[in-house]
Amino acid sequence: MKTKIDIQHVAKLAQIKLTSAEHKKFAKQLPQIIDYFTQLKKVNTKSTEPLAAGFGQENKQRQDKTSPRMSQKETLKNAPKTHNDFFKVPPVL
Repeated sequence: MKTKIDIQHVAKLAQIKLTSAEHKKFAKQLPQIIDYFTQLKKVNTKSTEPLAAGFGQENKQRQDKTSPRMSQKETLKNAPKTHNDFFKVPPVL
């Protein structure tokens, strides 16, 4: 089954601009990806247990331990810019 996708609409939703070459490339690839997911939906998984990790791994917990920390002066010595003993960074708009 061929899925028809409006590439321009997807690009607009993703807030990306596509070149004509990218548009052609994605127009070919995205329907193939969607069709593959359609195939995966048909696989019977009723007897399959859900996994949190792919290889039966368990979460390994460690004790929270404090460690020596650097002084404020040491921390700031490699900063490109500082102001009143703080990092100075460009404003975020």
